Amino acid sequence: MNNHYQAPASAPADPAFATYQPRFLSLSGRIGRLRYLAYCMGLSLLTYPVIFAIFAFSGLFNGEAPGPLMFIPLGLVYIALLVMTFGYMVRRLNDIDQSGWLSLLMLIPLVNVIMVLVLLFARGTAGANRYGPAPVANTKGVVVLALLPLLFVVLGIFAAISLPAYQQYLLQAEQMQQAFE
Repeated sequence: MNNHYQAPASAPADPAFATYQPRFLSLSGRIGRLRYLAYCMGLSLLTYPVIFAIFAFSGLFNGEAPGPLMFIPLGLVYIALLVMTFGYMVRRLNDIDQSGWLSLLMLIPLVNVIMVLVLLFARGTAGANRYGPAPVANTKGVVVLALLPLLFVVLGIFAAISLPAYQQYLLQAEQMQQAFE
């Protein structure tokens, strides 16, 4: 039975708090700090195997001199990487309600350091702004992908400390073994 005088079952949607689902390879919309970091990390993880394959097929690993044809696919990969990186910067700047043209500041030395800090630490606009609705909350996959650089740093520090200590241990063990022979 349909009662026309009954209150609606859900609250009307407020356009100021509308959200959208950002896409990884899209160049439009807004992305937050963590998603920016995750997308840049994901892009690099996708690019490294492609570059490795280009070098492998060019014969560099076999000791051959690289041919000029190797630079064509490398150039295409580099251009695609540059477009996507600047696209992510524009999307991040749009999230803090700034023009995407500010991403060109990344080309100026020392100013680019400040720009990276702004992109990583500036809080995005709550709700919709002139560049569109806010992105949805981050998923667990985005959080894990964004924390991968931190994991690489921790593993690098651990390796820098433990490998020389292990080599010193092996040297001492070899000396002790020679002493008992």
